[in-house]
Amino acid sequence: MAHRDIKPANILLHKGEPKIADFGLATTANTLRSNGTVGKPAGTPLYMAPEQLKGAAPHTSMDVYAFGVLLNEIHSEKMPYKDDPNLPDVNPFSLLYHVTSGGRPMPSADKKATALAERCWAQVPSERPSMEEVRPTIEGWL
Repeated sequence: MAHRDIKPANILLHKGEPKIADFGLATTANTLRSNGTVGKPAGTPLYMAPEQLKGAAPHTSMDVYAFGVLLNEIHSEKMPYKDDPNLPDVNPFSLLYHVTSGGRPMPSADKKATALAERCWAQVPSERPSMEEVRPTIEGWL
């Protein structure tokens, strides 16, 4: 199942364990819905994979990409792709350019987190690790 909207607001801690919430956009990879049909992107742009921004069919690798952005944000304490620290929000045109042209958020000081995040940001979805591959590293941090 693809969630398609992994972001800080949708991650909750329950008894010290992270839980994903808000399954409004969740769908199986083979199911298309009116808010996520091919050609119509759905999700939060700051955390969307390049193919998701382009309106590709839902896939779990989109969530892996979003997880990488979230992971880097946690470790860097900065919004991804923010060009100007004096502006309150990320420039949407800059975001689209960075993500679809292979740009990456600024790396965090934590080399292990950055290395994992960069694997999650692979432009080609099949080159991203699965969450099963990522899980042992995450569990080591909890």
